[in-house]
Amino acid sequence: MLSTLLIVLFVLALIGAYRTHVYSTGGEYHPGRVLGLVIAVLVMMAFMVGFIDL
Repeated sequence: MLSTLLIVLFVLALIGAYRTHVYSTGGEYHPGRVLGLVIAVLVMMAFMVGFIDL
């Protein structure tokens, strides 16, 4: 039950982060924002895996 909730929260956080932070004002990818998004996703995955293993 908890693992399903964490997976849903992770997917929603990933969608929100992608929609708000990847694109620059011109509509093209901004490398710094993409790198920040990748780091944020890795941190969220680490916490999610840690909580599921409990």
